[in-house]
Amino acid sequence: MRITPDEIEAGLLAKLRQQPRFGALLSAADTNTTLEVPPGVADKLARAATAVAGMLTAQVALLLLGRALARANAALAIAFLLFALFVPTIGAVIWFQTGLDRPRRVVAPTAAARGLSVDEWRRALALLPAVELSPAEESYGEAVATLLEAAGAGRMGEAEARSLLADLNALLGGDRALAAREDDLARLTEFADPVRLGAERDDLRARRDAAVDLAARAALEESLAMVEVRLAQAADVPPLLERVQAQREATAQGLTSLAASLLRLKAGPDVGDTLGAGESARRAGETARAMVRQTRAVEEAAAEVTTLRTGAGR
Repeated sequence: MRITPDEIEAGLLAKLRQQPRFGALLSAADTNTTLEVPPGVADKLARAATAVAGMLTAQVALLLLGRALARANAALAIAFLLFALFVPTIGAVIWFQTGLDRPRRVVAPTAAARGLSVDEWRRALALLPAVELSPAEESYGEAVATLLEAAGAGRMGEAEARSLLADLNALLGGDRALAAREDDLARLTEFADPVRLGAERDDLRARRDAAVDLAARAALEESLAMVEVRLAQAADVPPLLERVQAQREATAQGLTSLAASLLRLKAGPDVGDTLGAGESARRAGETARAMVRQTRAVEEAAAEVTTLRTGAGR
């Protein structure tokens, strides 16, 4: 089994495409070959129609030319008309006998063009500096490599393997979404520090109470109300940030566990795979999908909080 670029998780693929040597690796895998394919019925009909159209066009052109010659020499015109009627027809008959069954030459991908082998996949991952990979991406890379090996060893069907690969992609994509929410929440903590907000609230209260101008007092009252809202919401952000970070860690550990399960699946029952290949693959898929649901739930909760807090901050 091979993995095509379209089957690689989008974020990781974007990182790989930034590496010049990855393009060379793909080019090496995209070797094409020319094949001769016997023509089908549709091809034969198309060729016959082309031949007939060419013959009729040639005859019409020659007949028009013969008509023009008739004005100068009648005998020459008659000879030319016979030439116009028979020569294109004979040519078409000869072509029909030799051309209808002529094989088509097509450019087709070789086996390598169907994607990267497990060795090529490992070489592609090695192109990325370790500092550029998140823990989840490192675990994903190993899980995919082990999946390709298990499928190559015949321990699971290709359809099962590609279904599980889609689950792994969804899991890594969920971690990527959580990473974005983690950044949002980290920025929110700068505005949600209870100590700082409490100091702002106390300062605004003192200034409001001391204000003499009614318009100034109203503006300070409005500012105080917004700070109090942010202070009331501040308690939600740190626990949610902690939850997002914990879920990201769980995702990385889950991908590592899936890689270990696939390694046992590849090795067979002698090293602990007592469930059988089909049941082990099914359970691995269920585990991945359950983790995807957990990741989405945390990401949605974080998205709701960051949206509400950003709106409140305005």
